[in-house]
Amino acid sequence: MQVIINADDYGRDKKTTDAIADCFLQHKITSTTMMVVHEDCERASGIAREIGLPTGLHLCLDEGRPAADPAKITTLLDQQGNLRVTSKRLFSGKVRQGELFLELGAQIKKMDELGLRMTHLDSHHHLHCHPLVLPVFFMNRQRLPRLLKIRIPRNFEPGSRLKLYGMLKYSYKMSAKFLLGYFFKTADYFTSITSYLDNHTMQLEKILAAVPRRNSSIEIMCHPGELEQYSFLLKKIDLDHLASVKDINFIDYSRL
Repeated sequence: MQVIINADDYGRDKKTTDAIADCFLQHKITSTTMMVVHEDCERASGIAREIGLPTGLHLCLDEGRPAADPAKITTLLDQQGNLRVTSKRLFSGKVRQGELFLELGAQIKKMDELGLRMTHLDSHHHLHCHPLVLPVFFMNRQRLPRLLKIRIPRNFEPGSRLKLYGMLKYSYKMSAKFLLGYFFKTADYFTSITSYLDNHTMQLEKILAAVPRRNSSIEIMCHPGELEQYSFLLKKIDLDHLASVKDINFIDYSRL
């Protein structure tokens, strides 16, 4: 089984950056995704290059300063010029899909300018999986980086997924997973180190034990910028031990 433990929000601020870098150095995570629209991204990129931290893009559409020319993406911004793409605004029809792609391209370009090779792409609050954002990737896939690897919607829990999500949400998650997997390289499963029902319940071994196919791949998301998760990762996770006793290959997206 291939397992990716990815830390979101790298570069958001100094505290988050340092927590993620510490977790990587202590072999608690395997990769991270960078928020290029936040204050600590340049310092974070230097640290990532120095320690060899595999880094993807944490596409951010609902906060931060835009990477694209603000005059060309006015429907994505609030009155202060910050990115403010919310589910409500998407469904209202006020957000132009062409502007979404401009900002996506600008954030990918910013990764290049920071000197980082983008291992994969996910997004803050999973907005890339929103039904009105997802088509941006399909319609423009020829203009995206070749062999782009993308996170799928959360589609795995140790318990009954259908019961936890409900029929409508479960159906959409499966449809989005199929479409993303058809056009891009993805892991088979994606979940979080925190419980779907209780964000304060941390779980890793329970997830690994529940994966139905031993030859599958799974991404497990975490947020070391949150003190509770940072403490759990440092005190409770031993990837070397898990790899030896459970026949697990801990990887990053570049090896998927």
